[in-house]
Amino acid sequence: MVANSYCNIEKEETLDLLKLAFGNENLNKPTTFRWFSRFKNGMESVKDEKHVGRPILHRNPEKVSQISNLMKENPRIGLRDIEEETGISKSLVGSIIKEDLQLKNTPSKLVPKMLTIQQKENRVEV
Repeated sequence: MVANSYCNIEKEETLDLLKLAFGNENLNKPTTFRWFSRFKNGMESVKDEKHVGRPILHRNPEKVSQISNLMKENPRIGLRDIEEETGISKSLVGSIIKEDLQLKNTPSKLVPKMLTIQQKENRVEV
């Protein structure tokens, strides 16, 4: 009990010194105390440690081409259908479509954001 109260005094002193150095703007008492405890227990790095069981992103060239092929076969395919076919989450499928394949979603189908010269000529002819 005595050691615990001594530690709280150290934490309060540290918080006061941090406030003196940086002001009250961004200091949060619980966060300061958490970092104090980490550093006191020997943790010197402020970088994130590796997390066990983190999900592996499925954003790789094979999956991007698989999604691209599915959309070429059926331009009106839905995100849920692509999710079932590829095993990738719907949100990741959406970001692959927007960022990697450069397509935007319209109510009826997915279309390119920027038309190629050939596509522009075809539209004029039609």
